[in-house]
Amino acid sequence: MKHTLLITLATLLVAPLAGRSAAVPQIISASDPVRPDEAVLVIGEGFDPACSIELGPLADGPATGPQTNASPAVQHWETIQPLQTNGRALKFVVPKAWPQGAWV
Repeated sequence: MKHTLLITLATLLVAPLAGRSAAVPQIISASDPVRPDEAVLVIGEGFDPACSIELGPLADGPATGPQTNASPAVQHWETIQPLQTNGRALKFVVPKAWPQGAWV
């Protein structure tokens, strides 16, 4: 049975630049569905050329209902460098070695 890849959230870390305080990026939309080794296009505002992306696969298992905290059950986080970045969009590739599934 094939699992559809669902990107529910892209967490962006903006590297601080010397003498400047960076604004927090605002995400409007992201490519969905996306499979391993495919590009993701994230559209929004405030993407800095020095930003990086953190992506992590959610742990497999049955849904247990609503979580009481805001932290998803991520197996591990991986920092991914963008392919392209401008103030309103960025592109990155999902790691090829990752299995299909839900990622945050």
